[in-house]
Amino acid sequence: MENEKKVIFYREWLPLPKEQFRILIHLAMNGSFSGNLSDLCRYFSLNPQNKTRARIRDAINELTEKGIIECKREGRSYLLTIVPREKEICLRARWLDSILKADFSESVSSEVVIKLLLWFVDRGAKMFTNEEVANDLNISVTTINNARKVLLNDFEVIIQKYVSAETEEGEIHRVGQIIEVSAWMKE
Repeated sequence: MENEKKVIFYREWLPLPKEQFRILIHLAMNGSFSGNLSDLCRYFSLNPQNKTRARIRDAINELTEKGIIECKREGRSYLLTIVPREKEICLRARWLDSILKADFSESVSSEVVIKLLLWFVDRGAKMFTNEEVANDLNISVTTINNARKVLLNDFEVIIQKYVSAETEEGEIHRVGQIIEVSAWMKE
């Protein structure tokens, strides 16, 4: 386990749209990408039709404009590499593989599950609300809840504790939650 491959993500990636984040997952796991847009579509198990290739090309262009990746292009071939950022978040490669290959009990994409897991690892065991994480990741609260259920029930890699407070009238209200990520999941 000591020599197990770790995959480096960057905190700045977490709020990015799904198409862009999908490309970054691939680059983080493989180091780079070399090929045409149809190759990338097939890697993502997408039909390489014109519309799909255009979405991927747009995502690559936006990531390049933001300075998140470097893109060298020769004809139809692309060479994509990551531009390192400041705030690294590491996860074990085998866990990323298992998330990417799994069928989930909830209706949620693997990209969202990975984003949420990275957010939990980066956050540490501090209280938060669902609205806070949804705003930070640009994802709806419902989708966040589905991804959290996948991490909790399908993979059993998080421990969830609710935080409640008592009002002056003696009523108990939930004010947030604390999520701890299993130590063997990350570094």
